[in-house]
Amino acid sequence: MVNLPLKITRKVLITLIASMVLELAALTGFYVQQNSMVTALEASLQERQTELSSAKTLTAQLLAEQQKVNVEKGQLAQLEGALPTKEYVPTLLTQLQALATSTHNTILSITPNLAPPPPAAPPPSNVPTGNPTTGATAKTDSKPAAPAAPPYDKYLVTMGVQGGYRDVMTFLLRLTQFPKIISVDQCQLSNLGATNGTEGVVTANLKFTGYILKEN
Repeated sequence: MVNLPLKITRKVLITLIASMVLELAALTGFYVQQNSMVTALEASLQERQTELSSAKTLTAQLLAEQQKVNVEKGQLAQLEGALPTKEYVPTLLTQLQALATSTHNTILSITPNLAPPPPAAPPPSNVPTGNPTTGATAKTDSKPAAPAAPPYDKYLVTMGVQGGYRDVMTFLLRLTQFPKIISVDQCQLSNLGATNGTEGVVTANLKFTGYILKEN
């Protein structure tokens, strides 16, 4: 068998080089396309991760709000509008003590008293009067009917609370969310001063009115 020498002509060489250039260009284009796809996927992944982080934050906020709603529902459930009067005072004292403890304060004194009922209006006068000389009689004008009694009783409460300034302020703020219907009528603060560089001790003397619906 005779081996014929392979001759590479200029034309063949140019053709080979052109083919290699075309393949290199194709590979370069494919790489650029794949790199663009990877970049787009990374951007999409980053966007999804951001959305996931936002969703987690929103979920945490929703859970916190739900807990607040549950707490407020519990407080509303304890308003005790129809609670018997004999049970009102013990629960009032217990709740005030719990509030003072949770805000790191001490109750110095507390005195609940049933408010006196308003004075009853005199009955309307409709007694006929006569003239002794003529015997004629006349009726005096009737007075307007007395207003109906309110459907609730009032409890007048005086109490003293002592603690740090911030603790007392927190106690007063939490009174606005108290589970019973009350209105603060008077609040007097006195500062006992600070000792050893600590926060000053404050005493708050309060007078407020508690309202409870009548049992009937």
